[in-house]
Amino acid sequence: MKITDRVYYVGVVDWKANHFHGFDIQGTSYNSYLILDDKKVIIDAVKKEYYPTFIENIAKIINPKKIDYIIVNHAEMDHSSSLEYLVKDTGAKVVLNKVTKEYLDKMYDTTDWHFMVVDSNETLDIGERTLKFIRTPMLHWTDNMVTYSSDGILYSNDAFGQHLATSERFADQIDGGGRSFYEAKDYFASIILPYRMFVGSVLEELSQYDINYICPAHGTVWRGDLIDDIIYKYALWSSDVPKNKAVILYGTMYESTEKIAYALADGLVNAGVTVRILNTESPVNKIMNELMDARYVLIGSPTMNANIYPPVRNILSWLEDLKPIDKVGVAFGSYGWVECATGHIYETFKKLNYKIVDDECLKIQFIPSVEELRECREFGRKLGSTNNKN
Repeated sequence: MKITDRVYYVGVVDWKANHFHGFDIQGTSYNSYLILDDKKVIIDAVKKEYYPTFIENIAKIINPKKIDYIIVNHAEMDHSSSLEYLVKDTGAKVVLNKVTKEYLDKMYDTTDWHFMVVDSNETLDIGERTLKFIRTPMLHWTDNMVTYSSDGILYSNDAFGQHLATSERFADQIDGGGRSFYEAKDYFASIILPYRMFVGSVLEELSQYDINYICPAHGTVWRGDLIDDIIYKYALWSSDVPKNKAVILYGTMYESTEKIAYALADGLVNAGVTVRILNTESPVNKIMNELMDARYVLIGSPTMNANIYPPVRNILSWLEDLKPIDKVGVAFGSYGWVECATGHIYETFKKLNYKIVDDECLKIQFIPSVEELRECREFGRKLGSTNNKN
């Protein structure tokens, strides 16, 4: 499929992918782009199991032997594992930065590969176009870079990507971009979030370029007004500025903790707070998508074996890894003979430096009574009302 007159999409859509780095997804794509100029260039590659389709896509447009350069923006295997075959079949020179080369040398037998090592702001003249390489370390590996083409195309690798399987190649072709934005937020929350402090400097660097298309390594291509929109979203998502929103996340064994969760939700809604309720069966990336821009994080767990409920413990470990910050944290739960779960939740809140709001009314023995649920609703109302006054 053409992106522009002499730029083609030659990647592969993975319709059956349902997991990526431990996150639940509904398909993805491994995007690669072919530039036809005086020199013929491939931008990024695909997972090795899709190499036959990948090389067939290229061959429909050009004899692979005529490719001069393969640009590797990032060494991770979802982009690089087919390089061994691609280099052998094309004989092309591999263009990359020194960190990416270091990684590829450790991952593959690169003895017979021909390399061109570039650094930030170095360029490659391929005819009518000039390609400029811009290092973007920690978005999301130390080796990441993007490639900017003088015809206004930014090949952004993982930045601005989405795990999205679709026959459409442009974001505006699906729900006016709505689906792509949702999946981009999902991707940001599960992949980019721990490194969001580096996003601002990258966006500042990119602001000096005229960008007509953003071509990421996963998902759909951004064009038109959606370019400014996705750049704005990245700035917003990396800013840690919360909405007046609460995420209530809970695990439950006999529905007692669930009843507390819904009572808290009633109170928060009455105080004008937007509420999202999720349980431990929800995919982690969907949880992080909602939690990323929330002001309040309320986590509930029953006590099990004088400890926290294991599915809740798993969510806490993801919180510690992905590090959403600047939240108000509340722990709640039900218990039998001894209450132990909320202490574990608060330990995670302390590690993330959350403002902690604690109340004994949220630790309920066995089945919550009507009066105890009323107290939970009142706690939620006060929590939302107090913050709104601030």
